[in-house]
Amino acid sequence: MSNSLATRVLGALLLLFTLFSAVTFASPVTGALLTPRASVLDSTISVLKSKLSVGASIVLPDEDAWDNTTSRWSEYSRPLSGFAVLVSNVRDVQETVKFAKKAGMPFLVRNRGHGSVGTLATFQGGIEIEVSMLNSIKINKKSSTATMGGGVYNYQVIQTLYAAGYQGAVGSCSCVGFLGAGLGGGHGRLQGMHGLIADGIVSAQVVLGDGRLTTASATKNKDLWWALKGAGHNFGVVVEVTYKIYPLVADGDWWYANFIYGKSQIEDVFALVNKLRDSQPAELTIASVYTWLPGATEPNIIVSLFYPGHVNTRAKWTAPFAALGPLPGSDEGVAKWKDLSEVSFTGLNSTLCAHGYRRNQYPVGVKTVDATSAIAAFELFAEVGEKYPDTKGSTLVFESYSLQAVRKVKSADTAYPHRDVNVIILFQGMYTDPTIDEPMNEYGKQIRNTLRKKSGFSTPKGYLNYAQGDEPLEVLYGDEAWRMKKLRSLKKLWDPKNAFGFYEPLA
Repeated sequence: MSNSLATRVLGALLLLFTLFSAVTFASPVTGALLTPRASVLDSTISVLKSKLSVGASIVLPDEDAWDNTTSRWSEYSRPLSGFAVLVSNVRDVQETVKFAKKAGMPFLVRNRGHGSVGTLATFQGGIEIEVSMLNSIKINKKSSTATMGGGVYNYQVIQTLYAAGYQGAVGSCSCVGFLGAGLGGGHGRLQGMHGLIADGIVSAQVVLGDGRLTTASATKNKDLWWALKGAGHNFGVVVEVTYKIYPLVADGDWWYANFIYGKSQIEDVFALVNKLRDSQPAELTIASVYTWLPGATEPNIIVSLFYPGHVNTRAKWTAPFAALGPLPGSDEGVAKWKDLSEVSFTGLNSTLCAHGYRRNQYPVGVKTVDATSAIAAFELFAEVGEKYPDTKGSTLVFESYSLQAVRKVKSADTAYPHRDVNVIILFQGMYTDPTIDEPMNEYGKQIRNTLRKKSGFSTPKGYLNYAQGDEPLEVLYGDEAWRMKKLRSLKKLWDPKNAFGFYEPLA
């Protein structure tokens, strides 16, 4: 059975199970006890539809639009919906949440479908709230801010800002939902200059678990504003944000370089990356990745550099990497900021953005990359690819982004806990065969443990947006006792019924 057909069948079964396991969900709404199955389903959809705007729609598992509406970036640990509501305005979100609360049905928000943490698999048979139509972007040049709907994604943000002569903190992958990333911190190439996406949030409009709409900012509901900036998936549906934007640097011109190396050069590569950490300017982004290139007999490591300006600015940063003797196929050039994703393998049409694969992730945060650990992780990465060829689309990424603006924000000022992490590492197993899940989990844990041993930290660190789902919450939300106490207290205050309890829940 294909993935598409399987999810349709499961969705239909889960919808029926949800509806018929509790008749009381229909009775309070319609005022009558509904026993025939068709009547229950028809009445449910009819009641909800009557509360939605003309632009909204409800999609069921047997409809043609189902596959696109519920498509996931990762089939591994995917949530399964009973039906989906495509909202077209904020009121639609409120009405759907109120309906779900009254019906006793769980709900889950979807934009681009990139959420992949293991805990999402506990969502079975509820209502998917699809927010992609909340995609307006309005630029206020006077205040240097942009106000955006909760359904925008990185590509839209980048293109709109660039066209108006601006840039801002945004994720590195074009296809990812802007706020899905931002609510977990949201790091990216421009963070050295502008901080995390979360740091740029001036205010947010939030639909709470009971359907109420509220504002969170530095002057209103400041505690909720604090929580949204790093742990936001736990607190509400963010339907709109206003965030800081900045004039384009270097007229939007960036140079880039992609250097390819072999296993024997790993020690020298990371010695250089670690050395540059002390002098790395705010504008410079460095990312390294283990990957299987087409036709290769073993993996390679690709080091990518990005810096605003023309080619004549490159030598200071590229020369040390060129001196290491990169392999044929390495390249460099100049691209506009709006096109950087296309030259760094993270564009809309890249394999990294494609839906339908199983993606099994394990994150690690380190102070410096230990060469011995990096080589051991490379050997494990090569071993899994050789043993299971279906996994050769996997990657092991070392994100050595600049941190100046990130560290201008005090750790206690937002829920994001890992401002002391210099390099975010992610093993992303990518494959299609579900029978590989277990061995991939074992390799993922081995790679994670290998890189943790000499991370420079006494306790493990893991980036929330990359979470596997098996980590203690302290690894993702911070191990300071005060921080977890505050988060749990705010969870009880703002989401006492745990309506937002599927993305690494605090309760």
